[in-house]
Amino acid sequence: MQSANEFKNIAIVLFCARETTALRMTVEEINAIIPADDIEKIVLYLAPLATEDCRATANQLAESGSQIPVEVLLQQTASFEDLQLFLKTNSTASHTWMGAADRDIAVRYVAEMILVAKQHPQATVVTSRFLRGGAFPENYHPVRKAINFAVNVFVRFFYQTKISDVVFFHPLMRRELFCRLRIPDKEFFVAGFIFVLILLRLRVPLQQVPVVHTIFDPNRSYSHIGSKFRMLPQLFKMRFIPIKILYDKIPR
Repeated sequence: MQSANEFKNIAIVLFCARETTALRMTVEEINAIIPADDIEKIVLYLAPLATEDCRATANQLAESGSQIPVEVLLQQTASFEDLQLFLKTNSTASHTWMGAADRDIAVRYVAEMILVAKQHPQATVVTSRFLRGGAFPENYHPVRKAINFAVNVFVRFFYQTKISDVVFFHPLMRRELFCRLRIPDKEFFVAGFIFVLILLRLRVPLQQVPVVHTIFDPNRSYSHIGSKFRMLPQLFKMRFIPIKILYDKIPR
């Protein structure tokens, strides 16, 4: 019998909003690059405002009969509660990996993260653009890069962590741990950042993998730089909020 502390396989969660070609390419590369035994399923997590083309592509992929099963989940809450419930009741994978369907990192990095998870099954494996071997896109706005650097320096100091890239996290973590987290915010953009801060507060073991950040769609629109400052109050709030509010000791 396999120990609960060992790596079994992962459920891959892809966040989807308007992706079509990028989504299809990502699923195809997952099937081509990552051994099927390492993946239980691919979950396409559709945003409430996902475009009709994106939804159609997701449904086509789910019906394609690929070697790795593909399932579609429509996002109902901004704090991941529906995703947590889905993974708790519809998955037996030991781990889960979460990332966007817009190809902001290559699938080969997910394969590298799986190798690290096999060596450190209790750790959460995360990505970093600041480690040697990692990089930002060539056309990444210098002000955005400076803000990323400043936020990461502050978080490392304020949360006493060695993690170098809390903004570009892409976690591969134990499914059971993800399902226990409580994310007390209803805005999806902020909830994702809070999710990272909770892991830092819990002092879970973390392993980093250097990645190159890519932009598949050069016309992709990013949120205004000023919107990043919405995260600042959460940096202070999450540092001092009681841990019992953020984590269920007994699985839900």
